[in-house]
Amino acid sequence: MTTAPEATAHVDQGLGGGDDGAPPAAAGIAETVGRVYAMAAASASPARPGDSAEIQAITDAMVRLLIGTPLHSDGQLTIKSLAEEAGLKRNKLTHKYAGLKDLFYALVRMQDSRPKAVDGLKRQNDTLKKKLSNLRDEHNQLRTDSSWCG
Repeated sequence: MTTAPEATAHVDQGLGGGDDGAPPAAAGIAETVGRVYAMAAASASPARPGDSAEIQAITDAMVRLLIGTPLHSDGQLTIKSLAEEAGLKRNKLTHKYAGLKDLFYALVRMQDSRPKAVDGLKRQNDTLKKKLSNLRDEHNQLRTDSSWCG
């Protein structure tokens, strides 16, 4: 059986996330719980090895989303993004693995910052909003100027 330090070795090897280079605690929790859950599923039903593979895919996706490095989704901390990141249908999370869904929501709530991907999108959105406002002002000014000419 894998011990907790061995189960979190992947997270502890510098996936990033914290200001000091350490991953957020939520990522370590997700990985540890996921590995234990996958081992339990494999032990409980050895005839269904797909279950532990799905559990592993979900927990790996959780870790990627929580540390802000999504590979297959938009990086938002939602069940839709988690399912997309894990390569599964959303109903697997809402019905079959509801415990993992609840764990993900709890870990998201304990996060004290947004993922890096979301921060970049927020900055880009703010820049575009400012640019749109400036263009609207310029358009209104041109409309006012042209009405004086004609």
